[in-house]
Amino acid sequence: MSAARNRQAPRRDALRGSQSNIHPNIHPNVNPNVNPSTNPNIQQGLNQGLNQGAVKNGGAAQNSGVARNQAPAKTQPPAKTQPPAKKQGDGKTSKLVTPFILICSVAISTCMAFGNPLLWRPLEQTTELGPLPQQGETIPPGGEPSTPTDHTMVMISEYRTASQSTDEDRTKNLTLAAEAINGQEIQPGETFSFNEIVGDVENDSSYSVALVTVGNGTAYARGGGVAQVASTLYNAALQADMEIVERKAHARITDYAPVGLDAAIAYGEQDLKIKNNSESSIYIAAEATGQTVQVTLYGASLGEGITISATSMITDRRESLDGQTPPAAGTDPKSLFYVVDSYRVYYKDGVQEEQVFLYTDVYEVGADAAAALG
Repeated sequence: MSAARNRQAPRRDALRGSQSNIHPNIHPNVNPNVNPSTNPNIQQGLNQGLNQGAVKNGGAAQNSGVARNQAPAKTQPPAKTQPPAKKQGDGKTSKLVTPFILICSVAISTCMAFGNPLLWRPLEQTTELGPLPQQGETIPPGGEPSTPTDHTMVMISEYRTASQSTDEDRTKNLTLAAEAINGQEIQPGETFSFNEIVGDVENDSSYSVALVTVGNGTAYARGGGVAQVASTLYNAALQADMEIVERKAHARITDYAPVGLDAAIAYGEQDLKIKNNSESSIYIAAEATGQTVQVTLYGASLGEGITISATSMITDRRESLDGQTPPAAGTDPKSLFYVVDSYRVYYKDGVQEEQVFLYTDVYEVGADAAAALG
């Protein structure tokens, strides 16, 4: 028995020496606190591992016997792998990019401080702009008009009329007539003729048939409604202190202009002519929307605090057109006539300074005398 112990001692010592040389990474499941001599399975597994390691030049194998009898130790999570370092360039790209960034930074800073260099102009080429339009003003067609030589271009008058008509053909005629006078320039000393610019609407196929005033009655004819555009221009011209060369009133009152402040149109017979008596050009901006017409005039300022308006008043009521022939007994109410005087009124800082007479017109009125829409 002692001899057997003596024969096994060298083997145990050899095994202990061999176990101490096993790298823990090669045998991760071997518990260094377990004594191999107390477990035959462990002893056998180590012998097999040593024999196989000798054959493979010292390589070690996993001990399957230990795996079955010993619970495997918890596997440590793999260490995080560092991402590969970016490949460094040769430095040529950075040498080009750095100056480019510096140049862009300087250019952006310059534009922010002084504006776009492409828009710089010599001082003598700078154009002085006129005053911006006030609220409610209409910019003349084709952009802002050129500034007169010695004056500032401003809105000098604006007038709007509206009819109660619902005739779509009449609406079309208003639009065509407004477009015809829109953008017209009246030079100093020049006389503007409505018929000359708009043309003979009764023979123009572009215009539609609508209600017009014929003498003391009404009828349907081509171009019905254009007189509303003429009446709007007439009132704007009065407020702009333009000279009225020719103007005729309707035989009946209209529903779009104050009595005494309308302008009738009949090509070759009745025209509206206005003269620019200022030293600067006057520009017309006209627009028709539905049954509403607006005309705005631009030119030299009328003067500091100067405003002009037009007014009218009924001065007499007659039972006949001439006021001399007495009406017969039981005369129809349509034979009643109103006599109307119109004036142009000048104001300085809101205080009336002068009232200038314009016209005396006679209008037929009565229960069956419809308002003129033509």
